[in-house]
Amino acid sequence: MDIGSVSRGVALVKVSSGSVPLETNCKVIAAANGGSYQYEILYRGKFLGIPLQLGEGNY
Repeated sequence: MDIGSVSRGVALVKVSSGSVPLETNCKVIAAANGGSYQYEILYRGKFLGIPLQLGEGNY
């Protein structure tokens, strides 16, 4: 995970094919302030931008 873009409301997540094979479903859950969103990771070895749209605070 790369949190360098958090100030712009995005966290970057990358899953390697060595840790989770492509044929295995993989999801990221962004949770904060009592709400949550799920994002399916369709690619391996590439960063995916996860929007931090649940307001300020800890995710």
